[in-house]
Amino acid sequence: FAAKGGKSGGEFYTPLCVVQLLVSLIQPREKSVVYDPCCGQERIPDTLRLAKRRLILEGITNFRLEEGDTLFEDKFPDQQADFILANPPFNQAHNGMSEGDIRVGAVIMANITLSSLNRRDVEMRQKWLNDNLIEAIVTLPNKLFYTTSIAP
Repeated sequence: FAAKGGKSGGEFYTPLCVVQLLVSLIQPREKSVVYDPCCGQERIPDTLRLAKRRLILEGITNFRLEEGDTLFEDKFPDQQADFILANPPFNQAHNGMSEGDIRVGAVIMANITLSSLNRRDVEMRQKWLNDNLIEAIVTLPNKLFYTTSIAP
């Protein structure tokens, strides 16, 4: 699946060490609800089937997975959570995201997002700073994600 998504699809499997880092950053309490939109919704049917199989193999049977693009067609708009972890697809336009949607606790983004002069990136960074939504920025090394040399 990771090789199939590749650079053109912008989708990459998130390594366990990155997930553990994100969890350590948000510091959820024992009964906290942590929501990962990518674990509830998937736009590629083959990947959705793999996710369902994986959950069943892990003994998890109480789940809801939906087909659709999380960024453009959120099937869980009323999802209540204490924290949200997100690894949005790299190098894809996210124009369909709601401007007021700030349900995010930890986000993985390409390092270039920090210095890009792209108007949307500049506006996004400014809004996050103005709204005091950034607590930390962690730079991760190159080649951390399988099948790509980009640094998240």
